[in-house]
Amino acid sequence: MTISVAVMILILSVVFFYFPEVNRHMTEELVMTLEDKEFIIRYSLRYYWWVLVLIFSVVALTVVKVFKYINKKFNPQPVSLLKNVIIFLSVFFLLF
Repeated sequence: MTISVAVMILILSVVFFYFPEVNRHMTEELVMTLEDKEFIIRYSLRYYWWVLVLIFSVVALTVVKVFKYINKKFNPQPVSLLKNVIIFLSVFFLLF
């Protein structure tokens, strides 16, 4: 969940900085941005590298804090491999 939120924040940040340069929304033209990916990468690394560093730092800190919280609050019991596979497949198909 934390990684999904981080990806959404990264996409929204890209849209925020991308729109003033090209005057179109990325959400409306995701296919068109594939043609502009080199521009987006070069532009973001050249002018907004500090935003990327900040976002990745906050995401890394959040992931560390979430895992520390999970490890402190929950005491998982050993589960058999078959049960893990069944749970994984159930969740996978539920999400799919």
